[in-house]
Formats: sequence, structure tokens, C-alpha cells
Amino acid sequence: MSGGGTTRVVLVAILANGAITIAKFIGWLFSGSPSMMAEAIHSLADTANQALLMVGIRQGNRGPSAAYNYGTSNARYLWNLISAMGIFFIGFGVTTYHGVHSLFLEAGEGGYNGLAALILLFALLLEGSSLLLAIKEVNRQREGRPWRRIWKDADDPTSLGVLFEDAVAVLGILLALLGLGASSYLGWAWFDSMVSIVIGILLGLMALFLARLNGRLLLGKAVLPADETELRSFLESRPEVQKIASLKTVVLGPDRVRLSVEIEFDPSALIDREALRHDAKELEHSPSKEEVLFACSARMVRIVGRVINELERAIQERFPDIVEIDLEVDG
Repeated sequence: MSGGGTTRVVLVAILANGAITIAKFIGWLFSGSPSMMAEAIHSLADTANQALLMVGIRQGNRGPSAAYNYGTSNARYLWNLISAMGIFFIGFGVTTYHGVHSLFLEAGEGGYNGLAALILLFALLLEGSSLLLAIKEVNRQREGRPWRRIWKDADDPTSLGVLFEDAVAVLGILLALLGLGASSYLGWAWFDSMVSIVIGILLGLMALFLARLNGRLLLGKAVLPADETELRSFLESRPEVQKIASLKTVVLGPDRVRLSVEIEFDPSALIDREALRHDAKELEHSPSKEEVLFACSARMVRIVGRVINELERAIQERFPDIVEIDLEVDG
């Protein structure tokens, strides 16, 4: 996924959720509805979360520096994880507590309020628009792969996180409307409190999902097995490669991979036969055989260096996501 697409998704989500948060708190002040309070906290958590996502995107776009030789691409994973923790403790904790408190101590309070319902419908419109944009971006990212795979395969969970948050937000609004309606028309104030608890649980599940999604990347996740197999096949097909002793990868950030590989080169690819024949003749006639051997050894070092450089260029041309290569000669 392009960085511009991800940034656009997050910006739209921040603006939409910021407006929705203000509106929901106004609706809660007028209605006293526990589910409306839960939804206000929900939107506040989403807004703060997406602001942290934007911080992560900005930091992650910085290139290599003296302090960070490999860049800071994985900064977005760190900030995504921090935002997930915030959603868990604020969104899940506060919302669930308020719902339980209302259920046991204030079950008779609150009720239907037309303004609150209109605010929720307004929020549904904005959240739905943001959700459609997130679906469009993630659908472009998956490039025909099944949806069930994209959650596991993605190396940029930012738009996936926004998609999941927006989906939970839309579900939460529908539940809040249901709670308001049941409280007003059926007199089930307890049902409104139960909806608040359900919304809190949804936020908790969302936070755990986001934490898992980003945690595996912070831990140094390797590329997909299929991609690693393709990389290994490419290296083995090279004429200068005789054997791959070790191959490891780690995702540094979105579209950024580090490769560590130990290769046993084919000796025939490192030998200049014509130059060796010339050296043999020089050894027969030269008074300083050491100089001839020294020149031969120096040439071999240059040949190995040139072969390594050519192989690294070939790897990066074939696999543009590989931005760092640690190549060691085995044997």
C-alpha cells in the first residue's frame, strides 16, 4: 500500500472521529444514556488512537541516520501498539466500568432522547464513509489475496487497524441506537447499560487484536514463507551460488526487508583462468615469485568483492523491498 493512501485513511478517520466525539458527548449530556456515554468514550479513544497512528507514520517515514542506521520504519508499529494499550485501558476499562455502574446503581436513569438518536445517525454516516474508504485501501493492498490472509500477511497494519476500528465503531453505533430505543419504548433502562458493557468488550477485543497485529512485527517477523521460497530459488538459480548455508529475513517496516544470507560460492565463478595461466608463466620466469603470488591473491579478493556486489544488485533489482543485505561468504 502506498504511504499516501495510508495517510489519507488515517486523516479522514481523525477528522470524522473528532467531530463524532464532540457530538456524542453533547448527546450524552442531554440524554444521560449509558450507551451514548460508551459511544462517546469509544470515539474519543478512536480519535486519540488515530492521532498516535499519524505520529507513527510521520516517524516511520524518516530515513536512515547516524542514530538509526536502518531507519525508523517500525516506529509505526510501536505507536500502533501504544494506541492499542490506550484503547484497552480507556476504551474497554472506562466504558465497561460505566456500564456496570449504570446497570446496578443507575438503572432507572437515562432514556430516549431524539437529539441523541440524531447524533448517532450523524455518527453512523461519518463512520460509514470512513469505513468505506478504509475498505477500499485495504482491498487495494491485498491485490487479489483472500481477506482471511491479509490480516496475517500485512506488513503495514495501520490501515487494517483503521478498518477494524471503523467496523467496530459502526457496530457500536447500531448497538447504541438499539439501547436507546429499548430504553425509550420498552422502558428497559438496564438494556441500555448492557449495550454499554458490550461496546466496552468490543473495544477490549479490538485493542487485543491491534496489539497482536503490531507486536509480531516489533518482534522481528520474517517475510512470508512463499516469499522466502521465491528468494531462495532466485539465489540458487544464480551461476555463482553453489549452496545457501543460511537465509534469514526480518521486516523492518512497510515494504522494507532486511536479508541476512550466508552463501558458498561456486569456485569456477571466482577464478579467472586466463589470469592464472599468465601467473603460472610469470612464476617460471619472474625473479620475485612472492610478488606474483601477492598480485594473484589481491586479484582474487577483488573478484570476490565484485561478485558479491553484483549479486546484491541482482537481489535488490528482483526484490525491491529488500533494502538491507548482510551477505557472508561460507566455507
